[in-house]
Amino acid sequence: MTLDLLNNECRYEWSDYFKPAYKDEINAFWKQTNLYDDVELFGGVKSVVASLSKFTDIVFISSCVDEHTKSKRDFIERYFPYARFVSTYDKGLIDVDVMIDDRNDVLNQFDDSVGKIKVITPYTQEEDLRDVSYSVTKDKLWKKARISEIEWLLGVDNE
Repeated sequence: MTLDLLNNECRYEWSDYFKPAYKDEINAFWKQTNLYDDVELFGGVKSVVASLSKFTDIVFISSCVDEHTKSKRDFIERYFPYARFVSTYDKGLIDVDVMIDDRNDVLNQFDDSVGKIKVITPYTQEEDLRDVSYSVTKDKLWKKARISEIEWLLGVDNE
């Protein structure tokens, strides 16, 4: 299996690119108990999320491997002390107004009453996206210029 760099596409399950003998070692990456301990934010993430928190509750919903859940929770609390954190594979069970995700199967868990922001990545998808309110690249999502679009999804009246 090869990366399709010409079409900017790669499989989401990146351990598939390695020989079976190495899969346990590759998957061990996600089992590190300190996985997020030294991770730093990039770009304007902190200020954009802080701005959005003025209009709505912020909840980070993540599918975590048990071993790194505490590290990720600590990371969220360090940078976003006002936010909540939920670790689950069933993200659609969480009540939200707007869902931001890069996975079609996650966004498809939410009904039409939820605003859906699809983060465009080069990863392949397991299913087609049924409907989406807004699509954006990861880099553009975290620029302040995009706050107005997210506020629109939240129904914020700036007039």
